[in-house]
Amino acid sequence: MRIKENVSNKIVINKSEFICYLAKCYDETECRSFIDKIRKEHSQATHVCTAYITNHNMIKKTSDDGEPAKTAGMPMLDALQKNDMEDICACVVRYFGGIKLGAGGLIRAYSNAVSEALKLAVKVEVVKMYIYQLKFTYDWIDKLNYYLKDVYIANKEYEEMVCYTLYLNSKDEAKKIYEFVNGKFDLVFIEEKEVEKEV
Repeated sequence: MRIKENVSNKIVINKSEFICYLAKCYDETECRSFIDKIRKEHSQATHVCTAYITNHNMIKKTSDDGEPAKTAGMPMLDALQKNDMEDICACVVRYFGGIKLGAGGLIRAYSNAVSEALKLAVKVEVVKMYIYQLKFTYDWIDKLNYYLKDVYIANKEYEEMVCYTLYLNSKDEAKKIYEFVNGKFDLVFIEEKEVEKEV
């Protein structure tokens, strides 16, 4: 799952502020750029801890940024993984409030900061779709509109023939459409595409 849009949220624990920023990032360059931006915006912060997962879950990195080892970045990454997130960068900015939280308290604080921000995010599922073009004669419009009522039609063109651009869930679906038109019309495969659907 991915987040649809960037989101932020603040929690306060024993007078320390933990501000979590979540961004949709597809590679390490985007993650580093986002982290740099947050660091600049919060140059007075005590810590800016990070965790990210990108490139189809192949790259996972964390930083404790001065907090005791494994009390910040790892719990943040763990919260992302428990929510099945991918292509995401999390930054948690901490402004120290004067009360030490201890290792257990820090782990809970950083994990909760990410979990609470994720609750606010609109989540999308990444689905593989197969894009086809179907060209047919005008006398088939009503029949096909009825048959394709559950199919996402991205585009409709009306020239000498009608041309629909279809987003299909499988190649089997394309086969059924081709059988429905008795092979009378061209159904041409264009490309495979990853599409985001709200969960």
